[in-house]
Amino acid sequence: PRPLPGHELAACLSALKMQAELVRLCRSWESEAGLPTLRFRSGINTARVMVGNFGCDHRISYTVLGDGVNLASRLEVSNKTFGTVVLVTERTVSGVSLGHPVASSSTSSPRATKGEGVEFRKVARIAVPGKAELITVFEPLLMVTHSLAPVDPALRPPPYASADEGLSMTAALPGCSPQTSPRRISCSSDAESGLPERTLHHWQWVPTKNLLEMKRAYEKGLSLFLEGKPDAAKVHFAEACQEVPLDGPSKELLAQCSGGSAPRDGILRILSK
Repeated sequence: PRPLPGHELAACLSALKMQAELVRLCRSWESEAGLPTLRFRSGINTARVMVGNFGCDHRISYTVLGDGVNLASRLEVSNKTFGTVVLVTERTVSGVSLGHPVASSSTSSPRATKGEGVEFRKVARIAVPGKAELITVFEPLLMVTHSLAPVDPALRPPPYASADEGLSMTAALPGCSPQTSPRRISCSSDAESGLPERTLHHWQWVPTKNLLEMKRAYEKGLSLFLEGKPDAAKVHFAEACQEVPLDGPSKELLAQCSGGSAPRDGILRILSK
């Protein structure tokens, strides 16, 4: 493997872009051949691992091994519990937040380009099989664009008949040329900040403003949930569900708080591998 500065950000962006591309492909396959919809989930972790060719003369495979790989696999499975499609560890989020330079590429690879970023939502604190320590997991909600960087052509909104048909994860903003975006976008700002009008979330398009309001309400509820206060937390989870009714984590934790099954310590234990 070759060193890749900004690999944490590149991994998160790749996961989001793959989801967008899968939605586009599924719509095409369904309309042209009536094929069923496909779904996939991703787990992302940052750790020191072994990468290379493993095996013997008769059977060899290029793969990756290590405890960090196993944790990423546990996160992939944990998506089932929360109804999410991508889960990320705190260490990966910290790597993105450090602002590592992003490697530029002249190819059409899914690597991040300069100016791209990710807005995360803290999902839960979990215990997974095979790990003694507790894991804080996050979900990458949407991609944002910073500086005067070119907008990735794959993310530019195509001329669809309606907003629901668009498959762009982000877009150039009013007052900018189609090739550029504003100097800075604040992830926590309202629609006038230049965030895309709609964002792909759990395979469906939702208004970005609602998505950010959902995040605000959810994280308030999660803070109370982790303090062992489910009755107070469910008010905010209900508010999050009102903003984005299809949001899996909001529905899951609201159900736990309302049904009396919320753990007293706020730790969710994932039993499946």
